Amino acid sequence: MKKTAIAVFALILMSLSANAEVFVGVKGGIGASDDNVRDLMNGDYSYSDRDGIIGAEIGYDFNSGHSSRIGVKVGLNSFGKIDSEDKTVHEDLLLKNTITVPLTVYYKYAPNETGVHFWIGGGATWASLKFQNDIDNLSGTETEIFPHAAAGVEWRIVKLIGVGLDVGYNFDAKISNNGMYRDFTGLEGFAGVKIYFF
Repeated sequence: MKKTAIAVFALILMSLSANAEVFVGVKGGIGASDDNVRDLMNGDYSYSDRDGIIGAEIGYDFNSGHSSRIGVKVGLNSFGKIDSEDKTVHEDLLLKNTITVPLTVYYKYAPNETGVHFWIGGGATWASLKFQNDIDNLSGTETEIFPHAAAGVEWRIVKLIGVGLDVGYNFDAKISNNGMYRDFTGLEGFAGVKIYFF
């Protein structure tokens, strides 16, 4: 968390540059999520997987040419929980409080202040997941870091507001604890809104 605060502070300082833009955004989407919770249940059980993602991000674009920009952004995403209840003993298996913090460096093609812009990049994601196994009275939190690639298209409606669609791919993104796991390896997609500051 301390590193995230330092990164945000650095982004704000860099925004003082005349050739820079800082943005904040909110987004929602869905992503790949696999788990083994159902495999651990016996007999009569319920299972619920809330696979939606909500998030926010802050970023910095440096105008490196007539239509080229180099940027960096950091996000905070929250994933829906996975919940399974053994109806015989009324105990739960939960995968909850899942958050990711993706740090992405990207190239953006932006020929005009407004209109359609394209970007592509990659980086690393820090992820944290809380496990709760009431059947075996186990719980814990695990963290992992894994690489990702991402790309997107944005429509700058006006100079200060953009709406966009992003797609990403997480590599080797499996988090496990005490025989339970959640795997984010695969695609994720978002729709979002950004507000720009100069």
